[in-house]
Amino acid sequence: MYVDMMSLRKAVFTNLRPDSVAWNHGSLRSFKPGFESQPGRHTLLRNMNESIKLKENYALVQLKIESLLEDESDWVSAMATVVSELHNNFSHFDWTGFYRVTSPNLLKIGPYQGSHGCLTIPFSKGICGAAARKKKTQLVPNVHEREDHIACSSSTLSEIVVPVMDSNQNVLAVLDIDSDTENVFSSSDRDFLEKLCKYLGKKYS
Repeated sequence: MYVDMMSLRKAVFTNLRPDSVAWNHGSLRSFKPGFESQPGRHTLLRNMNESIKLKENYALVQLKIESLLEDESDWVSAMATVVSELHNNFSHFDWTGFYRVTSPNLLKIGPYQGSHGCLTIPFSKGICGAAARKKKTQLVPNVHEREDHIACSSSTLSEIVVPVMDSNQNVLAVLDIDSDTENVFSSSDRDFLEKLCKYLGKKYS
């Protein structure tokens, strides 16, 4: 399916508030006078601009995924498409993939991009297992500080795992994203990925 990225980008900016920093392209017009002379202003503005750029990119990717999956009914094809879009649009995603629930309390590897993943993970083990068992996002700044972490890759330093649940709140799969950078995932990552997984759970229940 062809996706018109210019139309998607226009749709994203249409939803931005006129008084937001993003609307003003990161200018200081949204701040009080004197802000530009405050200590640490450059770091703050750089971080804000990076956050704005990340949120814009997430909005574009969400729209593109929904467009690509509009007429797609196959769950495996959908997972593969989502993984491709995420892995190729966000540089801090070093391993991106789904673990599917294939039997009670058991996860098995699904579509993914990156180095080899663990093939099977029970609900009782690992961060993916915790996300499936607790039905709650697991955001881990440093995987070495989690006793239940399964080291599928020695290079992984941080991880976020989001459950995909159907209309009856049964877990269909978990979306697992690893990074080789410590403490790289933010609330923006969590919010977008939870929104995406909610969409997937509703569509493929």
